[in-house]
Amino acid sequence: MKLNLNCCYSKFFLYLLLSFRFHGFSQEPVQSTRAEELPEILISSSLLEAPLLDLPYRVSVVDSLRMAETAPASLPDALRGQPGISVSRTANGQATPIIRGFTGFRNLFLVDGVRLNNSVFREGANQYFATVDSYAAERIELIQGPTSVFYGSDAIGGAVNVITKGPGALDEAPDQWFAHGQTSYRYASAEQSQQAHVESDFGIGGQWGAHFGISWKEFGDVRAAGIGVQPNTGFDELAWDIKLQSHPDEDSTLTLAFQQTEMDDVSRSHSTRDAVSWRGTTPGTDRQRLLDQTRRLAYLQYEASFDDGPVQKMRASLSWHQQAEQQDRVRANGRRSYADFEVNTLGFWLEMDSRSPIGELTYGASFYSDHVGTDGVNFSAGGVPMPRIQGPVGDDARYDMAAVFIQDKITITEATELHIGTRYDHVRAKVGRYEDPNTGAPASLDESWGSIVSSARALWRKDEFSLFGGISQSFRAPNLSDLTRFDSARTDEIETPSPSISPEHFLSYEIGARWERDAAHFGLNLFYTQMRDLIVRTPTGKVINGETEVTKTNGGTGYLMGIELDAAAPITQQLSLYGNFAWTDGEEESKDVNGRQIKEATNRLIPWTANAGLRYQFNDAIWVAFELEAAAKVDKLSTTNRLDTERIPPGGTPSYAVLHLRAGWRVNDHLTFNGAIENLTNKEYRNHGSGINQPGLNFVVAATLSF
Repeated sequence: MKLNLNCCYSKFFLYLLLSFRFHGFSQEPVQSTRAEELPEILISSSLLEAPLLDLPYRVSVVDSLRMAETAPASLPDALRGQPGISVSRTANGQATPIIRGFTGFRNLFLVDGVRLNNSVFREGANQYFATVDSYAAERIELIQGPTSVFYGSDAIGGAVNVITKGPGALDEAPDQWFAHGQTSYRYASAEQSQQAHVESDFGIGGQWGAHFGISWKEFGDVRAAGIGVQPNTGFDELAWDIKLQSHPDEDSTLTLAFQQTEMDDVSRSHSTRDAVSWRGTTPGTDRQRLLDQTRRLAYLQYEASFDDGPVQKMRASLSWHQQAEQQDRVRANGRRSYADFEVNTLGFWLEMDSRSPIGELTYGASFYSDHVGTDGVNFSAGGVPMPRIQGPVGDDARYDMAAVFIQDKITITEATELHIGTRYDHVRAKVGRYEDPNTGAPASLDESWGSIVSSARALWRKDEFSLFGGISQSFRAPNLSDLTRFDSARTDEIETPSPSISPEHFLSYEIGARWERDAAHFGLNLFYTQMRDLIVRTPTGKVINGETEVTKTNGGTGYLMGIELDAAAPITQQLSLYGNFAWTDGEEESKDVNGRQIKEATNRLIPWTANAGLRYQFNDAIWVAFELEAAAKVDKLSTTNRLDTERIPPGGTPSYAVLHLRAGWRVNDHLTFNGAIENLTNKEYRNHGSGINQPGLNFVVAATLSF
């Protein structure tokens, strides 16, 4: 499928010019504020509904204002600049954040509290988080550190929850009709991209509301400093979302929502011979490797608060989530193959709050069930199709996760709280058929695991200062990608099924402090994570179709530790300074191809990163900011990193320091311009583990018109 976006854009903007009426607007004016300020309250879940100073976790929030001002190219880019976050980009449309040394399926992603992670998620930088439309996001909440007691498997490095936009009927005049909306446009020169978005809200204040949004995106080939245009890095995207909300009373909300994203011709360009070598990286050998991907989510959610009775608050969700992917690959010898999968996930969760003699209880249950179908077809040199037993993972598969949890918040003194929680998960994987790599015959599996994890954290708060510390367990159950993947992995590697592996286990220690006063704040966190039974790729010594075979084993033990610091301070009424710093180190012990124990740096280790900004607010309408983004050289490489020559240069990924200039102008209550000159010095750089370089000198222009 190839979307004719140029035609769409022309008609879209012609329609806007002919149809806008500049009177009778009901949209509230967009208020300017300093970009470093954080919202006070998290409202996505009863698990973490509190001011930031009252949370025994490190939590960051990227709100709608910050996203509007930085105009990120995709949702993962919205997390750039957050403490300790590095966005690894396998390809232009495949990006994922590295959080506390973990990436891919060791971080949990949610959309409105519904798991985005499914049993097909693969290791390393993947494309799935990028399938959430950035224009649909109201804000992003990031909990750094393990949250398995709250969310179960995968929540190890952190949990990222995207809260999508809604009609906001409770913010409107009661019993009054409202209707408003906005349209946005973004252009970026070095990305050679343009995006357009339109959304509308309407309903009756305090009773019900509807939200609708649609986005068109066209990404061209990225132009990087020093190496020029990186071929086949562009793709097209179309996304839309709708959300209906009803408010039976002021204490309850019923939400029905649907989202869909389609990405067309996303190339894993680093694995093709069109890739441009940088600092000694080796281009791939494939002639073509294209992905089409689709994500759909529908859910029904209910939230209510009660003044009386045993339950003070309840939230429930029933969801259907679908992710589909089709890969068209042509290898160096001209042989073509197709592989695809479709995952349909039915999900349910329930959260409740109750006051009790032993504290404030939060408890609930969840159930997710993946139904997976895959296909694979290889073609002979003569073009004859040869169907495979499976696609990238096992076919006719089901993957179930059921859990119950409880957490108690106990008040010790007026300033001190103790948060204790525990969770039990039962996970079952049942695969109808996968290809045995030794015999080539069909095989099946039916495995299950149980896991109990606990967390204990203490919080002390005095006025504008809080101090916390704690210990938390987390785990990750093997998914279908671990158990049955038969597909290319890193440079010149093919991963084959590993049906006998067990869950990974982690134990994290953390202490942190935070101080806030008006627009100023300071935060400091220290963490140490022990890793046990880590699932790692291990070479078998075999070669399959010219690629080195790797399989997964529970062969890894080790640790990760780090420090995170963030601060902001107003210098004058107009001038403010903000920034953050993070450092991570770690070591992992595993076995090599000969069975010998080796001890080396953990995979995708990020030594330190830093961000700083200086912002001047001329008045309520105009602001300008200089921002610095920097990272150290990554030269502590694991064997995996050293062998991944398509993405990581010999000797490691070079350090960089990149300067951006950003500015905004609120022309009136309805029209706002934001823009940037990114990478002012046209620096050559890439984030560690990425398959492409970041754009060179990049002019970004974004406009938003409210109506």
